[in-house]
Amino acid sequence: MKLAAHVNALSRVFDSSADPVLYGQITASVISANDLVLEEYDRELKKNILFLAWFNSATSKNRISIHPNNSPGTIASFPKLSDIDNCYVSAAYYGAGNIIFDSKSNYCATDILALTNIGFDVKEVISGPLQPFHADNPVNCINLKKGGVASPELITRYAYPEDRVVIYDKYINGAGMVLIQDLCSRLLPNAEVVIITSDKGGSCLSPNEIKNDLVHKFPSLKVITDLGTKSCLKSFHDRYIFFGERLMIELTAGTDCFGPIDLLSGNHKNRESAIYVHDTSDGHYVDLEGKTIGNIKVRWRK
Repeated sequence: MKLAAHVNALSRVFDSSADPVLYGQITASVISANDLVLEEYDRELKKNILFLAWFNSATSKNRISIHPNNSPGTIASFPKLSDIDNCYVSAAYYGAGNIIFDSKSNYCATDILALTNIGFDVKEVISGPLQPFHADNPVNCINLKKGGVASPELITRYAYPEDRVVIYDKYINGAGMVLIQDLCSRLLPNAEVVIITSDKGGSCLSPNEIKNDLVHKFPSLKVITDLGTKSCLKSFHDRYIFFGERLMIELTAGTDCFGPIDLLSGNHKNRESAIYVHDTSDGHYVDLEGKTIGNIKVRWRK
C-alpha cells in the first residue's frame, strides 16, 4: 500500500516493542513524502537504528515516493485544520489519500473528519496492527445498484483541492451534468476543467451546450470542451475523470450513472455501475485528443 506517515507514527512503528504485524505492514508499504517530511524524519529519527536500516533499504528499492511540498491549492485551502502538520497532508494528497498518525501527532476529531470528507483515509497507529487501507490500485471500488440513491459525492469529494480536472465521456446528458456540476462546485477557484465528448446528438449535450452551462454556473472556472477525434473515441471505451496527476476515476456506465435527482424525494436514482478510483501519482502519461485543442496529457494508472 502507499501512504504518508507522520514521524510520530514511525517512531512507534520502529520501537523495539512494536507490534510485529504493524511493523510488517509499514515496512512493506510505499511511503509518500516530500522534502519537508524527510527533514522531519532526519531531525526526529536520525538516532533510531531500526528506522535508519529500513529507510536506507526502502530508498534503494524506490519505496520512498517523493512529491512536491504542497498540493495545488496549498494547505491553506484545506477546511478547518487545527494543529495538523501541513507537510504530511500534502504528502498524503499524492499518496492515494492514505495517512497514518499517532496520539502525539495533534490530530483531533475535527481534522480527521475534514480530511475524510474530501476523500482521505486517516488511521491512528495504536498498539496492534492497522486496519487495512484500500489496496493501492484501485484505491476505492464503488458498486452502484439499479434504483439506488447514492450521491455523486462518493467521487466528487476527491475534487478538493484540485486545480485541474479532465473528463472524458462520449455521451454526456442531463444526468451526467448533475455529477459534473457537483464536481465543479468543489474545485478551487480558477481551476481548469477540460471535457472531451462526442457529437452523438439525441439526449446528449454538445460541447458548446456543456460549456455554456458550466460557465454560467461557475464563472470563475476555466472551462474547455471539445469533440474527441475518431482515434480517441475508438481507443477509450469507458468514461474517465482525471484529478490532476494523482487520481483517475473509471466509470463503466458513464457520468450519468448516479442518475438524475428525483424532485419529490431529493434523492438520486442510480444506474447499475462499477466505479474504480485509481492512484496515478506514479503512473504513465497518455494522450486524449480533441479535434480543436489537440492532445491533452493525463496520467494513467500504473
